[in-house]
Amino acid sequence: MKAIMSLVFLVACLLLLLSMLSAAQVDARPCDGGLGHPNRGKNFILDLSSSTDSIRLSRQVFHKTGLDQVTITEGGIDKILRPNDMVSAAEFIAAKQVLLDGSQAIVLDGNGVATGGNFSVNEVIFPGHLSSMVIPAEVAGIWAADKPVYNITRVLQLLPEGLLIGVTGKKDALTLRMGSLDVGSLAKLTTIVTPELANMFNALSPNVGQTLDLNLFTQCACNNAGEISASGNLLINTKTNIVNSGTISSLQSVTLTGDPGRDLSIINAVNNVNGLISAVDDINFRLPNFSASSALNVAGGFLNASHINVNGGNGPATIDVVEIVGTVQGRAGSAAITTVQGTLDVGTFTTSRGGITLTAGTPTTEANIAINSDNDPNHLLAATKVGDIQITANNGDITMGNSTTISTAGGNIIALASGDISGGTGITLTANGVKTHGNDNLVGGGIHLGAGLTSSNELVTLLASQPAPFSTNASPSTLASIGVTLNHGATGLLRLIPDDGTGMSLNNGTININGGVVLLQTVGGSTITISGPTLNTFLPVSYVAETPAMAAAQNESVVDTGDDDPGVFDDEVVAANK
Repeated sequence: MKAIMSLVFLVACLLLLLSMLSAAQVDARPCDGGLGHPNRGKNFILDLSSSTDSIRLSRQVFHKTGLDQVTITEGGIDKILRPNDMVSAAEFIAAKQVLLDGSQAIVLDGNGVATGGNFSVNEVIFPGHLSSMVIPAEVAGIWAADKPVYNITRVLQLLPEGLLIGVTGKKDALTLRMGSLDVGSLAKLTTIVTPELANMFNALSPNVGQTLDLNLFTQCACNNAGEISASGNLLINTKTNIVNSGTISSLQSVTLTGDPGRDLSIINAVNNVNGLISAVDDINFRLPNFSASSALNVAGGFLNASHINVNGGNGPATIDVVEIVGTVQGRAGSAAITTVQGTLDVGTFTTSRGGITLTAGTPTTEANIAINSDNDPNHLLAATKVGDIQITANNGDITMGNSTTISTAGGNIIALASGDISGGTGITLTANGVKTHGNDNLVGGGIHLGAGLTSSNELVTLLASQPAPFSTNASPSTLASIGVTLNHGATGLLRLIPDDGTGMSLNNGTININGGVVLLQTVGGSTITISGPTLNTFLPVSYVAETPAMAAAQNESVVDTGDDDPGVFDDEVVAANK
């Protein structure tokens, strides 16, 4: 008998342990889509849209009031609540408001569901902890920034037209950590207190015009179909992706970042309204010190800020949106930036592992590309290793500001516009060719500026014949007419299309060719007009004619003075035969 009792006790202990483990496992799943456990102790599921009596009014709620009951208004009718009554989340808030403030600011219907008014999140959760919070339409939660961080284990959900407003407190930022965030259509999660909001909710009157940062950390989904905005800086840090079909904005800067070890996608989805990310100052994709190789993808919608900073580390960065207003700048392993309309404005941008592709417009939608529109004297658009820089305005122009510098350490520079290509002073384009690892094939070393066209394989075809003795179809008089001084080594090619340089003006420009190809092309009345640029190409090989006859066949003679300095253009290289 004693053995049986011991066995029963052991089984009971195991069952208790299993139930505890099961509960712990459920609590540890913030990404399963549920709101969490039924309320118990100080753990609240604050679903103000629910009529379910899920919260017990503990005696602690009545603590220090000296009362043993409280009267709330529900659907216009008084309702008396007492300690240990089971109530809905909205009834719980109403009871606390009456007990603490003497009046009820939240509006309830006859089923105990919140339908209007406001409440202080700080009062509701003290003492306690939020498992989840759901705020329905026309209800405003007011959250004072009194602690370094507030935690919501599972879900923060604003149903369509629901409001959660952060206000100044003891801290300079409202910081929320949660499982997932879901902001519905016309809902607002904001620290911007406008006079209109204050007129709706008197409790906000002292906070009109406040400046308060908003920091949001999500472990799971981050979905916004309404508005997420900050009067100060806005930070959204997620371990998954951000889906925005509403507005994400700041009166200062917006930073969207995530786990360095994972790919990050910011999807500005188009669901009847266009997703918008905007900031008065900067939009930052990831943090400046990001160095990992995970991918960054931004798709759809609109970006609007003074600067759009792409901190892609050593990973690929892809931005494919409707329109960007502001200057795109930053760094990545490789980059592809595409817009449909407006002007794609690109400042300093470098890549460490691949090329840079800039594309604007469609055959039916006009768009332009501006490189260094700020005329930054330290500008650099560069692929620091193997990779092409391809710039294509499918239905518009390409412009380059003063001091624009574009270079690739192992690729080509290709700029094609359906319209014109123009530039200011001090522009330098440098394309270096390299031998690919493990073989003798040459990659890069070409520059193609093409006005009046948006696609071409001509540069690839010309590079395929390199290295070869230097040649050009441009006569000295043509070079003079388009304003070019030509310096070259023993190898390379300068090609003008058309060969008389129609539509081209480089206005005291310099072309230095030490291997590789420079191709200038105008079609259909489009023009290339740049003020005094320097175009450099280089291939890491030298060409030596086997016989004078071969040199003559190439319409040139190669004169070697023995003073060659690789990479330096000297006077001894070529004398063209007439």
